[in-house]
Amino acid sequence: MESKRQQKMASLLQQELAQVLQRDLPHLFGGGLVPSIS
Repeated sequence: MESKRQQKMASLLQQELAQVLQRDLPHLFGGGLVPSIS
């Protein structure tokens, strides 16, 4: 079972990863339409 701290870190990492992907994926695919990951 995850501790509160682990859950908090996992949530934070997931949010950060989503932001990075939304910012960088369009560049990786040449500006093509990339579905949003939420």
